[in-house]
Amino acid sequence: TMSFPSSSHQPRQKNPLFLQVNNTAYTYIQQFYPHLDTNRAGVAPLYTPYSKLVYNGNVIEDKDKFFKQDLPLTKHSMTSMDCHPMYADPSNSGKGMHCLVTVVGTVIYNGVPESKRMFHQTLILVAGDNGSFKIAHDTFRWIGK
Repeated sequence: TMSFPSSSHQPRQKNPLFLQVNNTAYTYIQQFYPHLDTNRAGVAPLYTPYSKLVYNGNVIEDKDKFFKQDLPLTKHSMTSMDCHPMYADPSNSGKGMHCLVTVVGTVIYNGVPESKRMFHQTLILVAGDNGSFKIAHDTFRWIGK
């Protein structure tokens, strides 16, 4: 289970569309990291077929292989998350809504506490036809050491 400090995902913004997108992104992220940590087979389908993934500066061509074979076992812990709506429709009506999500946290590899690293991850979520979101762009980067 993952938890954020109570105020870390609640914007001060009162715009209903912004709040809706923020809550949707928060829910998505609450599902994404548990999949990444415990259900690798469920991760690749969260991406579009044309998604771009960059992990610590390395472009990942085969996301399915990366998540199932190349990436060591992980345990993510979130420190903060921020979300910003991106409008594909210039009228800002909410049609074609995309979302820029940034996450900061820590990750432990293969259950070894000494492997703990801080990370920053930026995701661009795109709205699908049925109202669900998929990851179009994903950039993961360790912070510091």
